[in-house]
Amino acid sequence: MLVTHMPTILIVDDHPDTCATLRALFRRAGWIATAVTEPRSAVDVLHTVRADVVLLDVMMPVLDGFGLLDLIRADPVAGRTPVVMYSAVHDPAAAARAAALGATDYVPKGTAFDVVRDRVARAAAAN
Repeated sequence: MLVTHMPTILIVDDHPDTCATLRALFRRAGWIATAVTEPRSAVDVLHTVRADVVLLDVMMPVLDGFGLLDLIRADPVAGRTPVVMYSAVHDPAAAARAAALGATDYVPKGTAFDVVRDRVARAAAAN
């Protein structure tokens, strides 16, 4: 019996509709997908889900994606999980900041899903 690894993604975005859409698209693409709208819960979820990659929105209230990325990188369990920042901010300075904080990649929102999926898969495979 051939057993293949289904990649696991944690989607973090404060918009429930975005989470639902991305979760459905990744599931259709063969991923195990979990989504949270509350950034503060993401590190705890990573302790139980053990995602292969995180797709992380940048602009969120209370705790933005940069702050959450910093918390993920500081966590001994979640810290090595690849993180792809996913943002409506199309700014090279934001992408550079994400990279400096340890993001694996930075993808602008509005990018075709196939491209997002491929970049997320590449990030997960690099781990």
